[in-house]
Amino acid sequence: MRSAITWQRALANQAALENGPENAPALLSVREVLEFATINGAKGLRLDHKTGSLTPGKEADIILLDATALNVAPLNNAPGAVVTLMERSNVETVLVAGQIKKWQGALIGQDIAALRDQIIASRDYLFEAAGVEVPLFD
Repeated sequence: MRSAITWQRALANQAALENGPENAPALLSVREVLEFATINGAKGLRLDHKTGSLTPGKEADIILLDATALNVAPLNNAPGAVVTLMERSNVETVLVAGQIKKWQGALIGQDIAALRDQIIASRDYLFEAAGVEVPLFD
């Protein structure tokens, strides 16, 4: 979302410099960008009949964000903070189709150590198959 709004504003500003402000496209709002990431994303995947918005009967995923974190302090505009300031460290709780997957910053029902071991084994296999040493400090 941050990249989308920043890129669009950069292009609009460039157009204003080159062709005058009256010929520049309108700037996207943070609410429009949120819609791109939620309901319009679902529409693009043809899943808007079952996800993408908080509507009774839909299988909505819900993400609760920490608006008290330093990277968003002081909170002046919630949609603006979500689009332009927040990132993965702000994700406190995640519900997927009604099931809690992350609670108060901790993943639920996942063996992170085992997953990390699988990721390392996969990396080691790929590097070995390619005949390349793992460049940990290069």
